[in-house]
Amino acid sequence: MKNLITVLAIAFTMGLNAQTDTWRFTADKQMHFMAGVGISYVSADLMRNKNRFSDFDRVAVPIFASVIIGAGKEVYDLHSKKGNPSMHDFGYTVIGGVIGSFAKYGIDKLLEHRRNRIRIKL
Repeated sequence: MKNLITVLAIAFTMGLNAQTDTWRFTADKQMHFMAGVGISYVSADLMRNKNRFSDFDRVAVPIFASVIIGAGKEVYDLHSKKGNPSMHDFGYTVIGGVIGSFAKYGIDKLLEHRRNRIRIKL
């Protein structure tokens, strides 16, 4: 977990120092944000029915998935010359991943609590 936090801190500070882009929530940044939400939500949903994962894993692994895919997308943009690599894009993907992961975890916990409290009486 310390390594993940370190990578995120370095990426965030690099993004703050970037001169070519801003943190404005433009249409491109919205797409990166929603991609991060989608990546983390789907990966958390794939982990939901597996009993071998702890609560920490159910939050951390989807965030890590959005970090890996977001970084891969920016590396692809850098080497393919088909897009403009940006640390801000990566940052919005990660922020979306964090929000999506916690949202999925919270929804699952609420539904689990509700299922356990409602009993069918015949």
